[in-house]
Amino acid sequence: MNRAPASGEGAGSAPDPAARRPFPREAGLLAGVPRPERYLSVDELEASTDRQLGELPGLRAWVCGHDATGREMRCLEAGEGERRVLLLGHVHGEEPVGTLLIEYLLPLFAATDISRRLGFRLAAIKVCDPAAARLNEGWIGRPYDILAHVLRSYRSAYAEQPVWSFPVEYKRYSFDAPPPETQAMMAAIDAAPLDVVMGLHDCSFYGGYFYVSDADAALLTELSAVRAAAGIPPHRGEPEVPYMEQLGDGIFDALTVAAEYDYYERYGDDAAGAISAGCDSDEYAMRRWGSHAVLAEAPCFTSDQVADTAPAGLSRAAAKLAGIALEERHVEWLGARFDEAAGLLGPAAASPWRRAVEGYLRDSARDLPAEKAQARSAPGFSAPATVAQRFDSLYNRELLALCRIGQFARMLDPGLDDARLAALRDAAEARVVERLADVSAAAGIRPVPIRIRIQMQLGALLAALAYARERRPPRRR
Repeated sequence: MNRAPASGEGAGSAPDPAARRPFPREAGLLAGVPRPERYLSVDELEASTDRQLGELPGLRAWVCGHDATGREMRCLEAGEGERRVLLLGHVHGEEPVGTLLIEYLLPLFAATDISRRLGFRLAAIKVCDPAAARLNEGWIGRPYDILAHVLRSYRSAYAEQPVWSFPVEYKRYSFDAPPPETQAMMAAIDAAPLDVVMGLHDCSFYGGYFYVSDADAALLTELSAVRAAAGIPPHRGEPEVPYMEQLGDGIFDALTVAAEYDYYERYGDDAAGAISAGCDSDEYAMRRWGSHAVLAEAPCFTSDQVADTAPAGLSRAAAKLAGIALEERHVEWLGARFDEAAGLLGPAAASPWRRAVEGYLRDSARDLPAEKAQARSAPGFSAPATVAQRFDSLYNRELLALCRIGQFARMLDPGLDDARLAALRDAAEARVVERLADVSAAAGIRPVPIRIRIQMQLGALLAALAYARERRPPRRR
């Protein structure tokens, strides 16, 4: 839930004039970002690591853990100095852009004076969820093809996401079953005092936005300038999750299990039963070392509507409730066909795609009623909706639901020798194709170049390092 923004901040205000100026910090570093045409596969990233270790004497590696298949996960380190920053790539399988930022930075930290200039040594894990990353390789070679993205992107079930599986306790809820990939990230965090942590997330159909664990006014202004310099519109619609607290224009407080629990305690039936995972890497590092956490959500696809604060002609509650009703229709359609397919496949065919769809259906039964309760009772929802809020409530919500229907189609790929399963898959793909064309046109969706997405993440990192170095005393525990 958004708190009321301070004067001059928030989704309904004009951007700070400073945010329209080019982002000045390390301009040469930002200008040097390459122009990749596609993302790299897990095998390509591993091969690149091997090559970099052979070519860069200043690059070091150690095995921080193993994935669920037993493959080694390596933490890469470069640079010198007391302060330490950790970058976590591919924290979700469908979020690959951060791996290219790590590819760009490692040689610079290993072979130039950037570590001295920035005052930090670098640690990084290129791929934190290798299994999920591999399942997204059906679309990463076509990064600007929205149909390929919707039909072939894989999002793990919430309870299976390593980045959300760190140990945590809050009120009546506790979680202490980190999977192997989470244990590898924990080892990298625990290895030495950590001043800054940055999970390299990105998003699908939003404007650009940020999470920060703490900030001053200068950092908030600089993050807005980062986004503007990259040419990415700010996200001024509904927040990604309904319990986020807004700090500035498309800038939010770091997510915590406490905020999630308190939201379900207020709008759901059983807060402890509603949460099925742990805390994320940021919260773990914040508790472990008092780290500063920054996260830059750079969108794959965006629209001019994401930043438009003009009135949309209906209330914020009406827009959100209409979007929830639309998603409920997709959920009902998907649920009936999932049950039919599950009966044909049998219990032995529990693929990751199937668990992802099953998890989405289960989570929808919990989340949609809570969102309706919030829209009907929380302060602020009786106000007129902006165009940006309508975009999120209607178009973005439906696009994300269509991604889940795409996952259902991929769940059925192995069973296409059965005409009944083939028919279900064809129906799912046809529904996606039909609705995607209409929604994309109404929303004005366009792809975002990979290079400027990297630049947004890099600019946020540079701003966070300056904040931690110049204005934030260490809070190591």
